[in-house]
Amino acid sequence: MDCFLLAYGAYLYALFGLLYSCLILYNGQILTPVVRETAKVTSMVFTILIGSQVLNLVVISFGGEHYIQQF
Repeated sequence: MDCFLLAYGAYLYALFGLLYSCLILYNGQILTPVVRETAKVTSMVFTILIGSQVLNLVVISFGGEHYIQQF
């Protein structure tokens, strides 16, 4: 029973620390720019991936795979 209380106390302490750190990041105006920059980079990566798939489909639809195989 003592081990359970110790583990539960450690869990609550870690949860409190996580919530406190999120509060500090949010109130310190640190979290908003970080999330915005992360969203920008993620959107750039997905734009590149979608563009490469569109280019691939265009090349295949015009028979470009035969030219690539002969190259």
